[in-house]
Amino acid sequence: MRIGIIGTGVMGAFHAQCLHREVSGATVTAVADPDPKRAKDAAAAVGATAFAEPLELIDHTDVNAVVIASPDFRHAAQTLACLTAGKPTLCEKPLFYSVEEAEQVVTAHRVAVGDGTPLVHVGFMRCFDPELSRSASSIRAPPAARSWSTQPAAASPPVPP
Repeated sequence: MRIGIIGTGVMGAFHAQCLHREVSGATVTAVADPDPKRAKDAAAAVGATAFAEPLELIDHTDVNAVVIASPDFRHAAQTLACLTAGKPTLCEKPLFYSVEEAEQVVTAHRVAVGDGTPLVHVGFMRCFDPELSRSASSIRAPPAARSWSTQPAAASPPVPP
């Protein structure tokens, strides 16, 4: 699987390194970021091609799946471009900001895949976090059994200062 990553900030760089080091059969072939130095550095770290324009990455023939880790307000438009290109996509949350964007993405997805295999997935990894599961169970418990103190655990890298 040849993967392109849009956005080379904290989460984009994290995805690139995880895919490069940990996922058998995955190759990061392209990264896109409007900051040319950051794109070039991220690409060099994984042996990929750097792009300034996400649409060039999406349309590139050496990319057959996309991770979107760009600024949140760009997610819906970039997801729509991935759907148009027919490329499986993992998009960091949020996928969209408005009802209008939600309707556009859902409609485009239905057109692209019908009842077939979904092409778009949202990176909401906390659903497997044991602390989050315990919190949810606690909230569903009777009031006398509720515990409101939790210690959240995160696998995400720390945000730089």
